Amino acid sequence: IRFRVEWLKSIHVKGRFLGVVFMRVGETIIRRSIEELDEIVLYLENEGVKRDWMGYIMSRCPELLAFSMEVLKTRVAFYTDMGMNEHDFGTMVYDFPKVLGYFSFEEMRQKVNYLKDFGLSDTDVGKLLAFKPQLMACGVEERWKPFLKFLYYLGIDREGMKRMLVVKPMVFCVDLETTIAPKVRFLQDIGIKDDAIGRMLVRFPPLLTYSLYKKIRPVVVFLLTKAGVTQKNIGKA
Repeated sequence: IRFRVEWLKSIHVKGRFLGVVFMRVGETIIRRSIEELDEIVLYLENEGVKRDWMGYIMSRCPELLAFSMEVLKTRVAFYTDMGMNEHDFGTMVYDFPKVLGYFSFEEMRQKVNYLKDFGLSDTDVGKLLAFKPQLMACGVEERWKPFLKFLYYLGIDREGMKRMLVVKPMVFCVDLETTIAPKVRFLQDIGIKDDAIGRMLVRFPPLLTYSLYKKIRPVVVFLLTKAGVTQKNIGKA
């Protein structure tokens, strides 16, 4: 075990994460030789993951150290076959290490195919995941389908949903009940009709990521009290 601990430290896994790594994949890495572990790191480095990032990545997704080289290469190819270059692939893995090692192939394919149903090409999806890899952590049934149904009732068609996804993919990662719905209800309460809210969100999807209490409400209060906008016309402002 001591040699494996020293090896993990050599790739900059910090002390408090050593226990995490051993809890999740300890049995596997103990059986592996140092040469096999080095091969994994070298391969990822050649694919665009900087060596200085390895400790951070392995701390958050130690499962990468448990894969055979064949499985690891297949997982890497899953993303690079979508047109990602080394820079995009490396930064994607750094931003969200679980994107490479945590989800099953079935989950990964399901989510990519669902995104492609918006009319996106493989390259489009690759760019999207390189920019916001956390999309892979969102469930199709649990998060995306309820969110799209919610948008549908605001009068947003499939093309509008696609625009929201491409412009601000983060909105597909935000919790519907606790974050998105309260903002929409607030806009409804101040007199904005559903179809107008829908058009607003398609034009400016980042609105759904703004804080209701720190940004959206203060702007509305300003319009009502300082800018002279009436309650009747607030939805047009």
